Amino acid sequence: MCAYRLGVDLGGTKLVLWAELADGQSFHERVPTGADFSSETFESALSTFVASRLAGARCLSVGAAICGLLDESGCISLCELPLLKRWSPGKSISRIVGCDAVAVVNDAEAALHEVVESPVGQAHGGKDVAVYVAGTGIGAAYRINGKTIVSNLGCMPVPSAAGSSVVTLDSLAGGRALVAKLAPTPPDAAVARLTALGDSAPMDPEDVRLAAAVDETARALGMGIATVLQIFSPSLVVVAGGVFNFP
Repeated sequence: MCAYRLGVDLGGTKLVLWAELADGQSFHERVPTGADFSSETFESALSTFVASRLAGARCLSVGAAICGLLDESGCISLCELPLLKRWSPGKSISRIVGCDAVAVVNDAEAALHEVVESPVGQAHGGKDVAVYVAGTGIGAAYRINGKTIVSNLGCMPVPSAAGSSVVTLDSLAGGRALVAKLAPTPPDAAVARLTALGDSAPMDPEDVRLAAAVDETARALGMGIATVLQIFSPSLVVVAGGVFNFP
């Protein structure tokens, strides 16, 4: 019987399932997520993936990264996908794939582990590192004096763009907020359009609108990150996520 290892990346806009067989073959599948994505939807997608791609194979281990925070029991306590709150992804995955070796962590924490173990992280001692992930929402993970701390940075209260009220950082600088500001222009089209502009290229009204939306997002995100950096003062800072794809 062939064996495989499974990777799960559950984000605010997509679920990525990836499996690598012992013989080197690999399979992956992407499933859209969103506000109406439920635990039943996840279990159906994973069950279909396993049945169609991995029937008869034995699962050796599973690593899963999710866009949310987990409590001590392994249940989701806070998540970009509201219907997943209080759900235990580890138990569902273990039951479907028939494997007890399942590790589930926050996506920013998963990125932090990778950075800490990388040559760059090791060059900094792997002790004082900060990772910020700006995707649909904004998350952060820190390794401070060897201890890991995970936070939902997007919940940080900040002044609104007009300065007249208090809002969350996610509502100003998260990917969902940026997509709304760019509409009706799709995000990929906005990236391509802004990237194509030279330093002295004339900007039409749409270019100005898109650039202003990205600038407002960048300023809010930069202020949020800078504020937390004053608390932890890490020696290495790494940023990741779709929001950072914008020029």
